[in-house]
Amino acid sequence: MSDGPRHVLRPADLSPAELEGVLELAAQAKADPRTLAAERSDQTLVAIIELPSTRTRLAFAAAAQRLGMTVTAVAAAETQLARGEALVDTARTLSALSAAIVVRTGSHELLEELASTVTVPVINALSPRHHPCEALVSLFTLRERFGGLAGLRLSFVVANATGASVSVLDDPREAVSGADVVYTDVWTSMDGESAVDTQALAAFVSTGN
Repeated sequence: MSDGPRHVLRPADLSPAELEGVLELAAQAKADPRTLAAERSDQTLVAIIELPSTRTRLAFAAAAQRLGMTVTAVAAAETQLARGEALVDTARTLSALSAAIVVRTGSHELLEELASTVTVPVINALSPRHHPCEALVSLFTLRERFGGLAGLRLSFVVANATGASVSVLDDPREAVSGADVVYTDVWTSMDGESAVDTQALAAFVSTGN
């Protein structure tokens, strides 16, 4: 096992046992917010925000403050990276001044490169490939609703083909038959478009009639 920092760049970075541990700790903290109070007192969390964010950014800030951490959020354009500074130099500064780094970026490659350079943990708060924190929240909701995750059947529904290497069914009713949970995609773009995809939404809603 590597002696370097543990990063969470994708859901699979957590083993099943670690995942269960995180969810259990979250359940305890939800039941009693004082559970982790001042657990990381006098440490700094740096959040580099390249993409717009409301819930993710505020959730990280609130959680870090409950841990006793100081939160510093900066836009990627405000860092020296935007002026051509070498990533390794930025990484040295971030490693020296923070206990962990949260990154929300449009480049998963940049996220991986940063994680390979810094000496503190990096948490992916959204990249084009993964959103592990959203996955954890979804799993926490399912665990809370059903009392556990083992044995659950989950259907993921989209209004068109995704190109992923998964089984794709033409009939949404058949896809969700027997499912404990139905999960679907968002109806707005993460690229900043505000318009709802009305065609996809209409196709999805029509299957429920």
